[in-house]
Amino acid sequence: MQNTNKTQSVAAVNTAKAAKKTKKGMRSGFTLIEIIFVAVIIAVLAGLIIPKVLSNARTSEYLSTLQENVKSLRNAVNQFKFDGGKISSTVLTDDILTYMPSTFALTDNKTDRGVNYMKDSNDDLFEIAFEGTDNGTADVTISVANYDELAQNLKSKLIAKAKKTLNCDDGAQDDNSKTLKLTSCHF
Repeated sequence: MQNTNKTQSVAAVNTAKAAKKTKKGMRSGFTLIEIIFVAVIIAVLAGLIIPKVLSNARTSEYLSTLQENVKSLRNAVNQFKFDGGKISSTVLTDDILTYMPSTFALTDNKTDRGVNYMKDSNDDLFEIAFEGTDNGTADVTISVANYDELAQNLKSKLIAKAKKTLNCDDGAQDDNSKTLKLTSCHF
């Protein structure tokens, strides 16, 4: 009887070891379904995040390029005034262009009042027209490349940046002519 119990207990131990081995053997890694499920989740998250990051990069590019061009314009007008020039209705883009960096040149485009635009040859994003007024301020028109593709909030940011840099009283966007119009800029 003792032999039978011993045999039964050895058999039970061996069965338990075999069951543990089987369980361990089955769960040694992830199943194909689990891996595919995780890959799909990662792909969906990447699809949501990547366009936002690229959009922010494009917005930053537009804003920094505009700010550089507007600062160049502000510096040119200040140099013009330093050399004895006065802002009046006779001062146009052509007069200010001589004080702009050498990369700027007149374009064939004209504003609705016949004033020429100037553009930085290093970028194709913006063209700027400058027109003095009789009260010593100036109106600045900025033509924006790919204007229709820009989001409304970016157009607003462009106006706000330019208004602040040029110290303008008012700024608005004109969707018909694809321009930003800044009025009464105090240089």
